[in-house]
Amino acid sequence: MGEFEDTVIYYNDPTLYLGEISLGWGQGTQDRFYLKDISMILMKILAKLHVDHKNVLFYGSSGGGFMSLILAGFVKGSTALVNNPQTILTKWIPVPVNQVFNLSYPGLLREDIEKKFGDRINVLEFYNSIKYIPNIYFLQNVACEFDVQNHLLPFISGLEKIDADYDVNQIKIDLYYDKKAGHAAVGKNETIYYINQVKPNKNTRGVQEEMKLSVIIPLEEGGETLNRVLEKVSYLQPLEIIIVTNDKEEIDKSFTKVAGRNVIVLEEKDNNKARVTGAKAAKGDVLLFLQGNAVIFSIQLEQFLKPILNNETDVIVNNMDSSLFESMKMNWPDVSGLYRQVLNDVIERTDLKIDSLLSMPNAITKEAIEDIGYETLMNPILAQIRLVEKDWRISSSSSIIMKSLNHVPSNKQTFYKNKLTKREIYDIENHLQVMSEWLQKKGRRGGYTDGGRKREIIERLKKEKKFSLFQKGWGMHSSIYNGKQLSVIIPAQNEESTIEQVIREARKIEPREIIVVINGSTDCTEMMAKKLGATVIVYEEALGHDVGRAIGALEATGDILLFIDADFSIPAKDLHPLTQAVADGTDIALNDLNLNLRFPLYIVNVYKYMLNIACNRRDLGVGSLVAVPHAISRKCLDGIGWDTLFTSCLAQVKAILQGYKVECVHYVDVMKPNRIRPSEHFASIGHPPAVLRITGDHLEGLSYLLKQSEFKGVFPNIKVKTDEE
Repeated sequence: MGEFEDTVIYYNDPTLYLGEISLGWGQGTQDRFYLKDISMILMKILAKLHVDHKNVLFYGSSGGGFMSLILAGFVKGSTALVNNPQTILTKWIPVPVNQVFNLSYPGLLREDIEKKFGDRINVLEFYNSIKYIPNIYFLQNVACEFDVQNHLLPFISGLEKIDADYDVNQIKIDLYYDKKAGHAAVGKNETIYYINQVKPNKNTRGVQEEMKLSVIIPLEEGGETLNRVLEKVSYLQPLEIIIVTNDKEEIDKSFTKVAGRNVIVLEEKDNNKARVTGAKAAKGDVLLFLQGNAVIFSIQLEQFLKPILNNETDVIVNNMDSSLFESMKMNWPDVSGLYRQVLNDVIERTDLKIDSLLSMPNAITKEAIEDIGYETLMNPILAQIRLVEKDWRISSSSSIIMKSLNHVPSNKQTFYKNKLTKREIYDIENHLQVMSEWLQKKGRRGGYTDGGRKREIIERLKKEKKFSLFQKGWGMHSSIYNGKQLSVIIPAQNEESTIEQVIREARKIEPREIIVVINGSTDCTEMMAKKLGATVIVYEEALGHDVGRAIGALEATGDILLFIDADFSIPAKDLHPLTQAVADGTDIALNDLNLNLRFPLYIVNVYKYMLNIACNRRDLGVGSLVAVPHAISRKCLDGIGWDTLFTSCLAQVKAILQGYKVECVHYVDVMKPNRIRPSEHFASIGHPPAVLRITGDHLEGLSYLLKQSEFKGVFPNIKVKTDEE
């Protein structure tokens, strides 16, 4: 065939010479399975021609498809491209099958043939007998219902029962619909197209010859699957395969001869330095890092490497989104995935989502590694940061499905209440170490906006308690809080349409005072608040988010402080559980938003959960002072300082570190009634301004946390500078 540059070998089925038959399926005789004989002849030819089995493609349709599936099993490493094949001969048309059985197995009943020669007449039984499944491209016309019901579907269902220990390669099933063609194969031109699609990609191999590939396998423990990993990797024709282990002698005994490849075994006792050791020794232009316990199809690895070998990128991280998306839609994210997402968001690489150099496979050019420094690879997260800082191209376009990041089961109802495992603590430490260094460079808010907060007003009030405009209101002596008194604080800006109902609901829970901090208002909010008997503090300028809460806390005299917003009213029955919880001994009573979460978590909730975990309060989930309503005890306020409230995340971190009782108490829906402000809540590109401000708030809280000695008790391996910023 002139259509192919490749060598094409046609083989004949000697079964046809046994009698008057047009199809023999390579059955041979009782003593000889002709397909096995054909495979042995082919392997001798391939050896003489120095053809790697990886570069062998068996093509056939119908009975030829059956034979191709069997031959690819015998010639390990090869690929079968089949079109409408038989997979079980006993489910094909009885007449031709019986003719072959009578010639190949004379004197035997069909049930005897099925029992004695099942691995010759059933493709899956054959694969079970050799414990191997080759690369298969299964092209099926779904318009041929007979083929689908008798051959395709049984083949698929049989694959589900394959033993997990078998060597299973890539299987792709391609369906098309051609009612007129039926069982017949696709036409010549289409066949040529599919052959060119499925056969080994010469272009990729050509690029690999220009860009030399080194494969590095850090082997932390065990080597049960290493032989299979090396077998798959050898098909990539790398310059070298470098195994880094803490027991070189043991590996040298078993794993140094793989398909003629240059396998180098290096010893490194410190597992954290394994990537560094391998990278320093590598001579290739591109370094592929693989796990020694994860078998990946060579075809997948070729596709994964294609962008970096074609010089379209400098770094490839595995795209984990598709493999974890279904879980993320229903469950709490695992800790590693959560911190990966936060880190990528902080460094403004939201396109990477949870993708990270922590996960293998990944690939980096030697040049990029030399630029960031080999030692940086000890912490792959730090390496990723350095690569971003130095503008190296990072891609996550390729996906190889792996297991969950930490193999931790997720559960929507209880997962956030689980204690941190040792592995999770290790992952958190690695991420926080890098984030600490990032914040040292970028400032305590990571360079994120403060949302126009007037921090200077807080500083003035700390020196002298003097308001621009102040009017004292009235309240009542509470009888429902065990003798304690309640102050309600309400920041307000142009809320004339809602402030009345907000105050009326607050009155129902017996406050000593309601303090409304009006700032930047141009409507009648001030007049209405005064009319309703609230204590009113007025600033003509907008103070910025949370500053009004801090000012209200400074003025408050109660033992319990309840914070609510002015733009929507909350029924008293939903406010009282929070104030009562503080009266009963809780120091910070939070809105329990965990009870009505949507998954996957919105980015703001991701930051809330991240900060709580860093405080070793994973049980709080997304509970946060960012969300109203919440209540605080006088004892806690005096301990953390009223001025801390101008950044709610900082206040929460201080309260937790100082040992105050912080709890999620009662769920209040604040999403539906919350007023949408387009200038704050929408953006044409990237995150809206409100999200950017909240991101900065969480980073400010994290910056403070990282510098405290109490924090070291939970994450002892983090080294953080404690100099004043």
